[in-house]
Amino acid sequence: MKRLLVFLTMLLALIIFIDSPTFADSSSIVIGERKAGGFEYTVNKTQDSFHWTIAHKGERSEIEEDKSNSEVLTNFMIAVNNLNTEITTFILSLSYLLIILITVIVVYQKNIEMLKSGGLIILMLGVVTVYVTINTLINAKVSFEEATFYYLVITS
Repeated sequence: MKRLLVFLTMLLALIIFIDSPTFADSSSIVIGERKAGGFEYTVNKTQDSFHWTIAHKGERSEIEEDKSNSEVLTNFMIAVNNLNTEITTFILSLSYLLIILITVIVVYQKNIEMLKSGGLIILMLGVVTVYVTINTLINAKVSFEEATFYYLVITS
């Protein structure tokens, strides 16, 4: 009985392996998608071309990639990816800043000597975190403007 089960499993795996290239050629495969700041894109690979779906605030556009729009679509994808990264970094740096503030408040209320001896380190961490937060916010704004520009170029 075990041999029959193993044989049927191997036969099924062989059939799936043999048939999978035919299935993959006849369908499209999502090779990239991202959402950030109201922008989104999805890239599907069909048999011999790339099909893009881009959107901003609910307005969707379907585009076939060719030589004339390849660079603009790639730049739009990079801008949305950068925007997503900057938003994530901004949230993390704000969280870190909140942790520093809570630590300072707790230490201050308990009147612990750590604030006197380790206050400089906490201050430096706070200053670096504020710098990273502001820098990330500026970079997110630039990425948002780039994504807006490329979206308008693509859809006009």
